[in-house]
Amino acid sequence: MAKRETFTSPVECTGCGKAGRVTWEENENPVYAGGSERDLIDVPVGFRRGNGKDASGDPEIVCDTCGTAV
Repeated sequence: MAKRETFTSPVECTGCGKAGRVTWEENENPVYAGGSERDLIDVPVGFRRGNGKDASGDPEIVCDTCGTAV
């Protein structure tokens, strides 16, 4: 089984400017694990996981204040 790695990345709403950091988990080495298999673990207060996917195939993150997908 592939070793999993947790990391955070910044997120900022283009509609209202709210910012925070989301937490992701993915395979440590996607080459040997058969793909990245990235999962959204946590979103900051003021954001939520949306129903869709973004352009890269990751789960959509939506601003609770203005409803903009980030």
